[in-house]
Amino acid sequence: MRRNAALKSILKFLKHNDVIIVSGSGLINEIPVIDRRMMCFERADMALSFSVGMSMVTEKRVFVICEDVDLLKSYNVLLQISASKRQNIFVLVLGCDRYQDFGGQYSILSGIRSLMGSVFSIGLISHNLTKLFDGSSGDIIISDVFNKLRGPMCVFFDVEPGIVKRKERDLYKLCNKGVFSNFVNDTDLGTSMFVP
Repeated sequence: MRRNAALKSILKFLKHNDVIIVSGSGLINEIPVIDRRMMCFERADMALSFSVGMSMVTEKRVFVICEDVDLLKSYNVLLQISASKRQNIFVLVLGCDRYQDFGGQYSILSGIRSLMGSVFSIGLISHNLTKLFDGSSGDIIISDVFNKLRGPMCVFFDVEPGIVKRKERDLYKLCNKGVFSNFVNDTDLGTSMFVP
């Protein structure tokens, strides 16, 4: 499955009140629609750190979508997610062992015996749900799996190399302070950090 198709499928099965945090300029440009429940970060370490804090102040499910190469760069934050023991935080990893946004060169992940095993060994539940999206599973089964997720969890999806070229989105506009403060104070969405 291509990365943009995986993103579209994943977003389809998340609930409207789920908090979605997207990491990386390439993923941000491939998301079909960016709505008010999403936060976009150019760097994975910032996205993962923000997700830990967000999961601690809300009971909503918090999903971070990133690439496997970003996960490796931010491995120390995975320890924080594991130590938090929050059942509402999930890291969705789209992986193909390549730097997708930089010409598709192979990354050092191809030399790691089992990234999923190393994530499991630090205390995160880890699953590979790629087979659910191969077409043989129905939407009801996938929806049921997504509704029953309990964290802290790292979910892996294998994607094919290659990206969809879209018009570059203005990351500053997506990630600026105004969007951040609106997101944090949104009482309808349930992402507000305090109850007035």
